[in-house]
Amino acid sequence: MHLSNWDVYWFTRLEEIKSLLSFNGEPEFVSSFIVCVVILGGCALLSTNDNSEIDSTKLINMLKKFIKPFVLYLCIRVILIFCAVLIPTQKEMAAIIMLPAVINNEELQKVPDNVLKLLNAKLEEWLEDTTTTGNVPVKK
Repeated sequence: MHLSNWDVYWFTRLEEIKSLLSFNGEPEFVSSFIVCVVILGGCALLSTNDNSEIDSTKLINMLKKFIKPFVLYLCIRVILIFCAVLIPTQKEMAAIIMLPAVINNEELQKVPDNVLKLLNAKLEEWLEDTTTTGNVPVKK
């Protein structure tokens, strides 16, 4: 099996993508949207005349003034959220670089086989000692 850097990258991003889709990671985004709606509603109430009729031209002009910064804020916020989701942390980046190098290295894959052979040889030696003497070998 060959493990690539992209495999590890997307594996590290799964949790971030899940939290983005479930809105668990960005409650302030929803709350700031609600605050902006309340501000826009307050602007509509302020533009009413004395006889409680809304002057539509004033309201439209006021909404245009407040909508442009709000849309700009939303665009910047969405870009920042996607950057936070797609840019890995230092530890994740180290794993993205190191894991494929370690897993795909044939020399490092031989190490567990060599250790297992050594352990088996030692166990065989200890078993021979216990069967001939009847005692468990003591570490020297």
